Amino acid sequence: LTVNTSGNVTVSTGNVVMVTSGKGIDFSATANGSGTMTSELLNDYEEGTWTPVVADAASGGNVGTSTIVSATYTKIGRQVSVEFYLQAIGTAGMTAGNPLTIRGFPFSAAIQAQGSFYTYRVGRNAATVSSSAFVPASDSIVQFFCFSTNSATTDTRILVSDIVSGTSELRMSVTYFV
Repeated sequence: LTVNTSGNVTVSTGNVVMVTSGKGIDFSATANGSGTMTSELLNDYEEGTWTPVVADAASGGNVGTSTIVSATYTKIGRQVSVEFYLQAIGTAGMTAGNPLTIRGFPFSAAIQAQGSFYTYRVGRNAATVSSSAFVPASDSIVQFFCFSTNSATTDTRILVSDIVSGTSELRMSVTYFV
């Protein structure tokens, strides 16, 4: 570790390790935003994998099966970015009329968030013009909505019955705050 005459710190090998929880890099010298600042301390970074659970309810209910191709997350401060790719989604034992739900997000959301998703061999009506992966506040799940040209006020959830059991695929990415 060296500190040069300009005050710059160089670490030539190893890492800078925060030993005490809640400590981090303080950016308060840059307090130049026009909004109301609550913190300029970067005190958390984490990346890893998680296990998506195909279900027919936010809690309880029944669970299905899937092949998890990928399921990763990155947490920077309060912001969490989550992605997954599921293949061969199986719905045996699940309730057909319930919304398709993916449980097991690595962190519960503080406020609701929307993201994007892609499906393969998932049935929905042809009038769908846009869609959204929806993460409810205070929860660690995602459900999927389709919006129609037929109604400006009605959305349709993707249901368990829309899944072609054993064949459907689902990819999703969403960023939310904790």
